[in-house]
Amino acid sequence: MVANVIIRLFVTAYRMSDWEAVEAIVQKALPLHQELHEPYHLSLDYRYLAEVALQKQQWETARNHGKMALSFLDQAPQEYQKWCNLYLFILAQAEIKLENNQEGLRLFLEAKTLGDTGHPQIYIKLLTELRSLYTKQKQYLEAFVTKQEQFTIEQQYGYRAFIGAGRLQGKKSIGKSQTDVATEIEASGRKADLDELITRIAKPSYKLIVLYGKSGMGKSSLVNAGLIPQLEHTSFEGRDVCAIAIRVYTNWEEELKKAISPEINGESIIERLNKKESQNKRLVLIFDQSLTAKSRFYLEPELIAAIADDLKDELDEVRPIELQVMGAQLQQEEIKTLANYRQLGENPKAILVERYLNDVIVDCGEENNRLAKFLLFMMTDERGTRPLKTRVELEKDLHDLLAEMQGDSPTIFPTLMEVAILLEPTTEASLKNSTRAIKMVF
Repeated sequence: MVANVIIRLFVTAYRMSDWEAVEAIVQKALPLHQELHEPYHLSLDYRYLAEVALQKQQWETARNHGKMALSFLDQAPQEYQKWCNLYLFILAQAEIKLENNQEGLRLFLEAKTLGDTGHPQIYIKLLTELRSLYTKQKQYLEAFVTKQEQFTIEQQYGYRAFIGAGRLQGKKSIGKSQTDVATEIEASGRKADLDELITRIAKPSYKLIVLYGKSGMGKSSLVNAGLIPQLEHTSFEGRDVCAIAIRVYTNWEEELKKAISPEINGESIIERLNKKESQNKRLVLIFDQSLTAKSRFYLEPELIAAIADDLKDELDEVRPIELQVMGAQLQQEEIKTLANYRQLGENPKAILVERYLNDVIVDCGEENNRLAKFLLFMMTDERGTRPLKTRVELEKDLHDLLAEMQGDSPTIFPTLMEVAILLEPTTEASLKNSTRAIKMVF
C-alpha cells in the first residue's frame, strides 16, 4: 500500500519536473527498498537521484549515484536489463560535465550498442548527445553518421515525417520486435511495386531479380522500408523467409558470412547457406547498390499541389529523394501553408535545397567549410547532375582545375596551396572523411 502511494506521488512529481519533490519522495522510498533488498527498485532510486543531481548541476553526485544505479541494475532480473542504455546515458552525461570526455564517449557508445531496446525516445536523446560530443571533438563524420541514425529512428517510430537524403526504413512500434512496411511506401504508390517483387521472389523460376532505376528514385527505400519488412512477415511454401541485405562491398564475402551466421567461424558461404536451408528457411539475398509525440506534419492541400508541381520532371514524375529533401527542410522550418512557401521567393525549391546543403556544410565543421563547398562543386558535372566519383576521379578533377585556375581569383575555391595540400598522402584521411560525409547526404 505504502509502495503504491509512493510510486503514484513520484510519477506525478517526475512528469511535472518537480525535482525537489522527486528527491524528497525517493529519499523516503530508499530505506524501504533497502530493507526489502529489491535490486531493481534500488537501481531506480539511485537513477532518479542521479537525474536530480544532473538537474542541480551536481556532477560528482550524479556520477556516484549513476554508478550505484548501474551496480543494482546488474543484480536485477534479466527482464529489467532493457533499461541499461538509459542508466549508461545518465552516467555518460555526468562524466561529460566533469570533462571526462573519453569516459563519457565510451559510455555513450556502450549504450548505443544496446540499440533502442523498444524505448526510442531514450535512444533518440542518447544519439542527440552523442552527436553533440562528436561535433565538439571535431569528429564530423561520426557526428553526421549519428545524425542520420537519429533521423532514421525518428522516421521508423513516426516522430519524423521526412528524413532528407537518406534511406527510408521499415516502420517500428514500441513493444514490437518486427518492423512493418513504412507508411511512405503505400502513400507514394509503391505498394504495387512491392507486391510484384514479393510475387516474383515467391516463384522458384525467378532466380535473379534486378531492381533498376535512376539515382534517387527510391530503390533502396523500397527495399529497406518495404521489401525487407514485408519478407519478415512472409513464408513461401511453409518456409519462413530469411532476408539478408548486403550494402558494403569492400570485403563483401566476409560481410555476407557474418550476415548469414555471425556466430560461426571457418565455414564457407555455401556451407552456411546450406545450413540455413536445412533449417527450413527460404533465403533471399539482397545486394543494395553497389520526440514526445508522433509526427503530425500536415501540409495545406494547396501547398502539396505546389510542391508536386515544383518537383515534377519532364515526365511529370517526382523523384523520392528530392521530395524527402524538400520535406525535411519544410519540416525544419515549419512551413505548412502555401503563403509561407511563396514567401521564400520566386524559386522556393532552390532556396530550400540550398539551405539543406548549407546544413550539410555546417555538419562538416567550420574549419572545413571551404573544402566542403569545393567538394560539393567537384561532385557535380557541367549539367548539374551528381555522378558517383571515386577518390581517384576527384584527384584528377583537382589536377585539371589547378591548370584552369592559374591567374584566376580563388575566392570561390580553396587557394592553390590548399588544393595542393589536399593531394598529399598525409591529408588523405581528411579528404576521405570530408568526401564521405558529403557523399552520404546523397
